[in-house]
Amino acid sequence: MQENSKIEWPTDASRYKLQGVIGKGAFAKVHQALCLDNNITVAIKILKLEDPSINLEDIRKEVLTMKLCDNENVLTCYCCFNVGSTLWIVTPLMIKGSFLRILQYLASQHLIRDGQGFQEDIVAYIIRETAKGLKYLHESNLLHRDVKAGNILVDDKGNVRLGDLGVARLLEGTVKNQEASTFVGTPCWMAPEVMNRDQYDSRADIWSLGITALELFKGVPPMAKFEPMEIIIRTLQGDPPSFSSYSDNYPVKPSSAFVSWVSSVLKKDPSQRYTAEKVLSHRWMSLADQGKESLLELLKTVPDLKGHEEQQQEMPGKEVQYVKNTTWNFSLPSATKKEGSDNSWLGKFNDVSVKETEVP
Repeated sequence: MQENSKIEWPTDASRYKLQGVIGKGAFAKVHQALCLDNNITVAIKILKLEDPSINLEDIRKEVLTMKLCDNENVLTCYCCFNVGSTLWIVTPLMIKGSFLRILQYLASQHLIRDGQGFQEDIVAYIIRETAKGLKYLHESNLLHRDVKAGNILVDDKGNVRLGDLGVARLLEGTVKNQEASTFVGTPCWMAPEVMNRDQYDSRADIWSLGITALELFKGVPPMAKFEPMEIIIRTLQGDPPSFSSYSDNYPVKPSSAFVSWVSSVLKKDPSQRYTAEKVLSHRWMSLADQGKESLLELLKTVPDLKGHEEQQQEMPGKEVQYVKNTTWNFSLPSATKKEGSDNSWLGKFNDVSVKETEVP
């Protein structure tokens, strides 16, 4: 993977040629763009800072987190700057989008059936690369808190990055000794201790990783058909999710190593759950190298994200019920902006090397 994070990136909007919208969120549009200084194609997330529903502190934390991350398996921020009352965040372009997008495309083309997702070696590769990203975050005292297929991105070379750091939490001190108690995440992927509002740490991300592995293999996460409250009740009161949680017409039998891995990460007692380091050392990970080759072949059949002016790129076919967006998900947590209508609050971004510039 090219070390683009080491390049000096321009903080002048005129040095980027926007090539169309490839995704939308509540307060942002994501453009494919060409950096004219180095001829590298990137993604630029353009946030409307004057939106009355936006929380500037959430944005500041997300940008800071992305700028702090320097790992090939975590989506980083090359640079960011103000253009009028918008914030431009320049990131790597993951041209194939999320693995949720790819699953939806394969289903729409009838290339996979109900109860089927990616073949097992591809799942092992995706999980290995995601676990590498989580290991980096956890060693940096960061929790991701929203691991799922829709937040795992891939490019045309099979490089995998964990994205959407909008709800990540920075812990002071070591992850081993620091815990959080905020109710954050998406119910299908949420660890029991988070649902129960108990103290939790990096092992909550490992639970979400286990649910994501099932999602990637089966096409949907376990309990996707239930309402959020029922998911919470079943997670807290029932057995941990497993392959037997699914009832479908076309079951695909997982290997014994995969079954063992899932059992090791989906322990309801977090103290018994694998760490990211142990996830990577499990024998199931031996499939990952083969899985990358399989993924590269599969990606040849999946269309790239295409930029369209002022409209969102959508994949054909039916929409999966448990997620609303069919492309790269860039939504931010919703909150209320502080009182005041002037632009003085743009100064909040000065400590992340934000530069004011004019629209080209």
